[in-house]
Amino acid sequence: MFDIRSFCQDHSIPIIDGGHHHSHQGWLQTHCPFCTNGTYGWHLGFNTDKGNFNCWRCGSHKVWDVLIQLLGSKEEAYKTLQKYQTEGIHQTQTPSPRKKTLWKPPGLCPMSFQHKKYLSSRGFDPEQLEEEWDLMGTQHLSGEWNWRIVFPICDKDGSPEAYCGRSIGKDVKPKYKMSNNEDTLVNPKQLLYGIQHAQDFVVIVEGPADVWRLGYGAVATLGIDWKTEQANILKQFPRRFVMFDPEPEAQRQAHKLADWLSVYKGSTEIISDLTTDPGGLPFREANQIMEEIRNGR
Repeated sequence: MFDIRSFCQDHSIPIIDGGHHHSHQGWLQTHCPFCTNGTYGWHLGFNTDKGNFNCWRCGSHKVWDVLIQLLGSKEEAYKTLQKYQTEGIHQTQTPSPRKKTLWKPPGLCPMSFQHKKYLSSRGFDPEQLEEEWDLMGTQHLSGEWNWRIVFPICDKDGSPEAYCGRSIGKDVKPKYKMSNNEDTLVNPKQLLYGIQHAQDFVVIVEGPADVWRLGYGAVATLGIDWKTEQANILKQFPRRFVMFDPEPEAQRQAHKLADWLSVYKGSTEIISDLTTDPGGLPFREANQIMEEIRNGR
């Protein structure tokens, strides 16, 4: 947790708490450096339970981004983050103990013809994925998990910590279904798909299909809204490559993640010259990218 009170006091940044009419209980407010240049408004709030920033006008911001905006450089932001990082100094609740036995989706069974047909239609080899990534499936009578390709999300040692299912139906929402937070064995924010097969480098992508296409060494953040807990795992790898989808918002998040990682020992690069998401690359191109990275691109 970031000690916002001490930071603001030491840097002469005005701050108000829940006793003020501009601030709700559990929040500390200050002027937003993004939309008001940090001069007025009390729009930027810090949640003292969750440790995140949110501006009433311009939306949520990571602590790292706020520090860069206030201090002017990644180097100063890094030093400040280390100085004021605490162990839950403002937390008011103790997290519930996590389960010791992993919950499995209902109706889990080997993939059927329909599951394999879906994977083949996207250019994948179903048998290869089944062997390499422990893919299984669900059929009807599985509730929200109906007709999904299901796979475990493991920790670095290869132990399953949660399950994720990809719908094979065209109009099913959401496309991906995750284990409920209370059913995972670790903090869901720490989950990184494919981490068990990463060694001296990571290619950081958005989703499981991207990992399937690129193969071992690719790791998915399970969306572009990456978490600090995930980044703290990724920073331990000596070579890091961020390879999000080419859409503008995905690229903005990719640059934020690369900026966050770049202050740590090792190298961080962005692969941004794609015309499609990594999961849609031809196998030959995906294999070439990974081969170049393995050989020290």
